[in-house]
Amino acid sequence: MRHRFHFFLILQILFAFTTCALAEEFGAIEGLIVEAETGEPMLGVSVMIQGTNLGAATDLDGKFLIRNVSVGSHTIVAHYFGFAKVTITGTLVNAGKTTTLNFKMKSEALELGEVVIEARLMDNTEASLLSLKKRSSSVSDGISAEQIKKSPDSDAADAVKRVTGVTVVNDKYVFVRGMGERYNNTRLNGATIASPEPLKRVVPFDIISASLIDNIVINKTFTPDQPGDFAGGSIQLNTKEFPEKLSFSANTTSSYNDQSSLEEFYSYRGGNKDWLGVDDGTRGIPQGVRDSTADPQWLTKTDLQKTLGKQFSNTWEPRQSWAPFNGSRGLSFGNQSPLGDWLMGYLASLNYGNSYSRRQEKQYQYTAASDTTTGQTEIRRYQDLDVDRSTRSVNWGGVLDLNLKLSARHKLGIKSLYTRNADDEARISQGLAKEDRLYRNYRLMWTERSLATVQIRGTHELSKALDSRLEWAGIISRAAFDQPDRRDIHLTRAESTDPWQWLINSDNGFRRYGEMRDKVSEGTVDWSLPLGFLHAPASKLKLGGSVRTMSRTFDTRKFFFAFTNDPNRPDPDYSLPPELLLTPSNIDSFFVLREITRTLDSYKADMDVQAGYLMTDLALGNRWRVVTGARIEHTKQHFQTYPYPGSNSSDIAEGGPNHTDILPALGLTYTVNDKLSLRGAGSMTIANPDYSELVPTEDVDYFEGAVKFGNPKLKHTKIWNGDLRAEYYPSPGENLAIGVFYKLLTDPIEQVLISSGATERLQPQNLVDASNFGAELEFRKSLNILAPRIGKWISYFSAIGNLTVVSSKVVLKDKPYNAADPNSGILTEDKRPLMGQSEYAANVILAFDHPRWGSSVRCLFNTFGKRISQVGGYGLPDTYEYPFDKVDIAYNQTLGGHWSAKLQATNLLNSAVEFKIGDQPFQSYKVGRTYSLSLAYAI
Repeated sequence: MRHRFHFFLILQILFAFTTCALAEEFGAIEGLIVEAETGEPMLGVSVMIQGTNLGAATDLDGKFLIRNVSVGSHTIVAHYFGFAKVTITGTLVNAGKTTTLNFKMKSEALELGEVVIEARLMDNTEASLLSLKKRSSSVSDGISAEQIKKSPDSDAADAVKRVTGVTVVNDKYVFVRGMGERYNNTRLNGATIASPEPLKRVVPFDIISASLIDNIVINKTFTPDQPGDFAGGSIQLNTKEFPEKLSFSANTTSSYNDQSSLEEFYSYRGGNKDWLGVDDGTRGIPQGVRDSTADPQWLTKTDLQKTLGKQFSNTWEPRQSWAPFNGSRGLSFGNQSPLGDWLMGYLASLNYGNSYSRRQEKQYQYTAASDTTTGQTEIRRYQDLDVDRSTRSVNWGGVLDLNLKLSARHKLGIKSLYTRNADDEARISQGLAKEDRLYRNYRLMWTERSLATVQIRGTHELSKALDSRLEWAGIISRAAFDQPDRRDIHLTRAESTDPWQWLINSDNGFRRYGEMRDKVSEGTVDWSLPLGFLHAPASKLKLGGSVRTMSRTFDTRKFFFAFTNDPNRPDPDYSLPPELLLTPSNIDSFFVLREITRTLDSYKADMDVQAGYLMTDLALGNRWRVVTGARIEHTKQHFQTYPYPGSNSSDIAEGGPNHTDILPALGLTYTVNDKLSLRGAGSMTIANPDYSELVPTEDVDYFEGAVKFGNPKLKHTKIWNGDLRAEYYPSPGENLAIGVFYKLLTDPIEQVLISSGATERLQPQNLVDASNFGAELEFRKSLNILAPRIGKWISYFSAIGNLTVVSSKVVLKDKPYNAADPNSGILTEDKRPLMGQSEYAANVILAFDHPRWGSSVRCLFNTFGKRISQVGGYGLPDTYEYPFDKVDIAYNQTLGGHWSAKLQATNLLNSAVEFKIGDQPFQSYKVGRTYSLSLAYAI
């Protein structure tokens, strides 16, 4: 009944808003005015409707809004001292609608007299993003909310892979120009954000819903006013802002995956709040265990160990069920309202998604057996598994955006975002493992991640300080990772006809509890001074600084069930199912609870960065633009391990790098004409180690793969960057860009795969120097040029695409590994590309847009070249991920009034995700095709 009440309440609100909109007898005119020479927003421009007293002045963002405009055609006149007057004729205003006018003004020194132009509706956000790119001080690419809406992309990871030079690894980590996630930084609305990843200090893009995004812009060259810890790109995620008028939207989506929906699905009993992505304590360490294990003497008390073992839930095996359809819901509401003499804008947006996936994959593991006499290495397979994963995922989040315009020159804003993701996985692995025995594993694993960030910003135009601009911000961001009660049961049998039996080893009946908290606090200040008083109106001086503090705590506890040491103990029936073998009575008779947490398993770490910069943006004549300056960054990283509760060990590890870097940058832009620009840029940037890479603790398969352990001796990476690019904009909404780039890396950090007996280990190393060279091509073109030959219908089509080709090579600091040479290095291959670098990445989109029909269709193709996922060491070859071709189709249709629908089909080729180690298979699986239908209402 409660859900029905909410549904009818929303319907009443929708009808109320619709009635209000239809009752309006007037419209409005809004717009953005920028300087033609610099693209900078203009403050204080007077915008009037000719023949009336209606008008407005632009604010510090260059925006204006004229309300209560009568229906019909109007002439708009814009005045500003020192600039040519602009007259816009034929501006059509409809009842209850807002007409948008975006235009440029030229200084009278360049353009005397009055400029008269025909009004044209400029509400295409793709064109707006191209305009932003055209006037940017750095080489940049991006994707707008409009593009995302017309595609089938559901999260930021899906959306960002459409950008030139971008590939996405593991469906969440972004690589730019062949550079791994460590060489890119991610900023939300211009601010650093915390990370919910335990083994990385990066933001997983799958945690952020695409419906919350206004645009994604990737700056590929460095300017001193941005943090210098990137080489591939600085990824700017910008969330939606408040609208200029009343806005409300609601949408619902249902989808079918041919590999999981309405198919067999494995699951287990969880908690009552699983649907919210929150464990309610069902999977937590029992309170009695927490209290008792704080005393180190509990390890010697057999009766206590038995008692504590019985306090854990006795759920170990997946249960077979079936998976329903996937679905998501979304709501958004925003407006502007007067608040005394101020104007307040606000936006609230909330979305929720629930999905089911099933993946059947092949997994292999290898070891290297080397002959120390000949140096020859033989690669032997020691594991061959079929893995069946069933995963239920919950993803929800929201944005709250508040802005307060104190006057045309002063604005305050608060942006907040919260997002939560949880994966509930039941896994069955079976096959040949280790000592040529048949093996089976049951794993039950709940993983939840959350991210919360609040930003307070202020922008002030200081008319008494030479019309300079002051911008400041304070940011607090928090992220969390929880993996409570990851359970593992191992079974074995000698022959396929034998019953499965409990595998007697040190970690059976294994339960792991992991918890990570990541915090970021940042303050920034930027002051820019126009140099008009020096007769350089299109130039400015900019300086500022930032203080950023990041900290992380990581706690781990691990338990398992061991057999008692009682020599009179009879053997249990090892063939009993785990939940019958680990009953309370059997625990009394056969088992004791043990803790195998190590002192180095938990740690705390922090990273402090203080930075200052000076930059000039100079217009030299009418064609040259020079952006130059330098940034100084002081970075201090520190970590310390600590014992688990109840441990009396004093064995800890502590350390971390400390360095100061001067990061220069130079950018040149030559404007050939209004449509063609040439860019060049050079800079030095850095990449710092992640927390987990420094701490000498081991992570035994938190997700999958080899054992990972840290390296306190890691150095930070220094990168020299060079770019050349030509950009051509033949008409609004169209572009052609081609460029080349080069990067020289000193001490890059790579994960090296090391074989040690029957165990594979991954450790980060600075074992090479490297270079990276590539070329990029991007185009966006309407096909209306073919209309005279083919017909007018072709003018509704456009082609969009990009191609990036990259070649990199590493230079080993030591000789490659040779078993016969005790002085050789670790790495197996001496000629290879950088880890994670694809040979190519391509996107092609064929678009159809028919405004009169209200129809939009996109056919999208994405692919990438093979790339190293793990670097081989001590004789093991490198592991490669092979190309994955993806074809998606999305059809958007307005239904009249305020309703619209969307049909989409993703991954139509259903290509296999495939990894190989050398020429041997390593891992492969498919994710299936997905078909979905969405219905939306918006005003």
